[in-house]
Amino acid sequence: METLIPAIVGFTLLSLPMLIFFIEPKKEKQPFNLNLECKRLLSETKRIFLLPGMAYFLLAYFLFTDAILTATNNFPIFLEQVWGVSDTVKTYILLGILVTSGIGAVISGMLADRFGHKRTLMYIIVGWIFILPLMGLVTNFYVFIVATILMGFWFGSNLAVSRSVMGYLAPDSRHNLAFAYFGLVERASSFVGPIIWGVVVTSLVSIGSDRYRIATLAISVFTVLGLMALARVRSDRDQNTNPTMVK
Repeated sequence: METLIPAIVGFTLLSLPMLIFFIEPKKEKQPFNLNLECKRLLSETKRIFLLPGMAYFLLAYFLFTDAILTATNNFPIFLEQVWGVSDTVKTYILLGILVTSGIGAVISGMLADRFGHKRTLMYIIVGWIFILPLMGLVTNFYVFIVATILMGFWFGSNLAVSRSVMGYLAPDSRHNLAFAYFGLVERASSFVGPIIWGVVVTSLVSIGSDRYRIATLAISVFTVLGLMALARVRSDRDQNTNPTMVK
């Protein structure tokens, strides 16, 4: 409660300017037909998934986000069970991850503009393939801190560049629908990984805190599968224009 209430108050105050001063453009009222809209949604969804590389990217995003979200959501538990650190130390570590995450997002965005968004994202996922096992296997706390700093950089980079890849894969006229499925895939990935994590942790109680290390290694497999799917996605350097909708 000591941190939740100030966070709610801060969020409310910072969101007030948007809520008060933003004026939404007026739109003409149009008749709504549920059956017609459902058919239109199915048709547009089919066209979205037929875009070159779209299905592979959503699959890749589901897989590597599954591993990343599971690792980050269980990170405080990992710190407590494996390293036995206090809540104060956990707070400082998580604060450092937030700071490096913001820095990583900015730097990765610049690199993606220079070298290509898909190429940059692939290097980011390769980084995760090494970072997650490193966090699970390392036994020196200072080396672990270095790994967590890298995790912060890579977490921000992943969030930033994944969205930019989605931006060039989707046509300008269908960004709203494409990003709706992008968000849906992200939500779906938030429960598959925790199931794997939970199964590993609960089935290996006899080995103590090492079961958390094994769980980290287990979810690392998703990053490898995600990289394989991402390799099938077309590069933003293949063409200079956005794709058109498949008819």
